Order: sequence, then C-alpha cells, then structure tokens
Amino acid sequence: MDTKTTSQNHDNSNKDLPELNDKAYLGVLESEQDRQRYQRKKKSRRLSGHELWSKNRKNVRNNVVDGFSKYLYAGFWVRTVAFLIDMIMVWALQALLLGGANYFSPEPIASLSLPLNYVIKQAILIIYFTLTTYLLNGQSFGKLLLDIQVVHDKQERLSLGTCFIREGLGKLILSTIPILAITVIFSRKRENFIDYFTDTNVISLKQFRFLYEEIGLNQ
Repeated sequence: MDTKTTSQNHDNSNKDLPELNDKAYLGVLESEQDRQRYQRKKKSRRLSGHELWSKNRKNVRNNVVDGFSKYLYAGFWVRTVAFLIDMIMVWALQALLLGGANYFSPEPIASLSLPLNYVIKQAILIIYFTLTTYLLNGQSFGKLLLDIQVVHDKQERLSLGTCFIREGLGKLILSTIPILAITVIFSRKRENFIDYFTDTNVISLKQFRFLYEEIGLNQ
C-alpha cells in the first residue's frame, strides 16, 4: 500500500513539473522584460522626444505611414492648439515687420493696395512655417511646445521643398479655408488634406516615447 501511494505521489510530481517549469520560465521572461523596459526608460529620459525619434526611427520595421496604430499620430485638438500658437507668432511677426516698415518707409504700408498688403502678410506666414519646420526638422514653435512632429517615411530630415509645400502652402490654404482641418478627424491615420500630397504624418512624440519604453521598437 505504501509503495503504491509513493508511486502515485511520484507520478503526480512528474505531472506538476511542466507547469512548474512554465511558471519558472515565465518568471525569468518577465524579469528580463522588466529589466529591458527599465533600461529603455532610463535611456529615453536622457533624450527629448525629438532626439529619441531621430535616434530610433531607423529601428522601426514598418514605415511611418503604415506601421503604427492610429494613436501614435497627433490628434485634432493638439494640432489645433499648436496651429493657434504658431498663428500668434505669425501675427506678431506681421505686426512687427509691417510696423517697422511703416516707421522707416516714406509711404505707410497701410496705404498700399489691399492686395499688396495681403500678399506681404501671406508671404510672412509662408516663410515662418516653412523655415521653422525646416530648421527644427518637422517642428514649428507650436509643435515644439506640444511635443508633436511632422515626419516623412523616406526623409530622415525634411527637405525644404516638403516644408514649403506642407507647411508654407498648406498653412496658407488652411488659414484661408479652416474647415479643411476636419480631415484629421475622419482620416484613419489622422492626415490633414496636405499630407496626402506630401506623404507626411504628424506624430505624437509622447506616444512614441511610450511605445519605445514599453515594447521597444528595435525588435
């Protein structure tokens, strides 16, 4: 009887071994994943979102346009706030430059024809959005403050032409026809109307940081 009982206990122990091994393996795996996550967080905290993206975008297996979930892309409201911040900058520049021109010019700019006055103001808008986005590689001052960035799948650094079309001309059209901004709401990848012509997207650097820290993007 004792021999039979001992044999049954031994058989039960053998049956428990795979489960115990699985638990042990999962424990080691979770510990390793926690260690890697900690290392990624430690590394990411030393970099700005812009720097983190620049250093790690090459590790993303799929391209920027198709590879991420919708939630990586910057949404309507954050982009609207960034745009309003930039427009305040534009209005300030327009007032400053036109005011300075009025001061030094024998003929006040205000006395010029309305079409010419309009052209000067829109030229300032185009130059502002084009140059800031080019010099900051996808970030105007508004985007910089809101931690979002324009990215292009095939351009690690946005070209001046892309910045001119997407930001210069795009913002000129958007400031004239604001209703076009709602395309961001209905687009699966949150593109605005001009993104379809320039193959660009606007990503949330905070969300990219989260994905980098939690799941890694180099695997």
